Amino acid sequence: MTRATTCRTSPNYPTDEWTRRAPRAWHARGIRRSGERSEKGGCRATEVTDRRGVPVILEGGVGMNRFVRTLVAAVALLPLIVPAIGTADDDDRQLRTNLSGFNEVIAPSLPTGGAFSAGAGAVFTTGSGSLKLKIDKQNREIDYELFYQFPDAPATPTGAQFVNQAHLHFGQKHTTGGINVWLCQSADNMAPLDVRPSTPMCPSPSGTVTGTIRPAQILTLAGQGFPDGVDAFDALLEAIENNAIYANVHTDRFPGGEIRGQVNDRHDRHD
Repeated sequence: MTRATTCRTSPNYPTDEWTRRAPRAWHARGIRRSGERSEKGGCRATEVTDRRGVPVILEGGVGMNRFVRTLVAAVALLPLIVPAIGTADDDDRQLRTNLSGFNEVIAPSLPTGGAFSAGAGAVFTTGSGSLKLKIDKQNREIDYELFYQFPDAPATPTGAQFVNQAHLHFGQKHTTGGINVWLCQSADNMAPLDVRPSTPMCPSPSGTVTGTIRPAQILTLAGQGFPDGVDAFDALLEAIENNAIYANVHTDRFPGGEIRGQVNDRHDRHD
């Protein structure tokens, strides 16, 4: 093969010599070169294409340069693409919280000769449960599924039931806070009139409750600065994001709550 001035003589590079002695495999694929030689005899090949006119990437040259430019352009677009994907995920987020007596906060009875801090005790119980939330920001609603079980629940008097209410509260971990949302109610403990029609009944002593939380079902907490109305939904989401919402289930045995879980706690949740 004769060198043509500065042209590469690699068998994979398209020189004038290549147009006469190209490998048979290239002819079979219909690969051809476009371009011409310069007046001084140097190579000025512009690109190599197949029979469909699609550029073929060879060793170096124009094809490789185009590939590099395309790759750089794609990488440059990543900062614009990734935030859009994250926003879509945030609009349809799912959380799962485990409920346990070890997460509960109650005021224990005072022993003889000693003292406890009110609201600092846990509950030792066989009860357990979970809360699943599916957040839909676009439609401004949260679907929930509350499950609980109390294998050793004692018999209750006629007309009463063991599990009597469950809520979302505005409070940090191992503290207590006011009720934001009624998850279920009972004849023993009815929800406030404003949210009573939309609050399901609690099964007892075990069962699953499902429902949908909308802005009108979120209660204001004036003493904690928690808003109502159109701002309540956004405030609830912000509180969840900052680990300041917990769920608990109340029973006749522990009226203040027998099992509890902090929503969005990284130790308890499963996204």
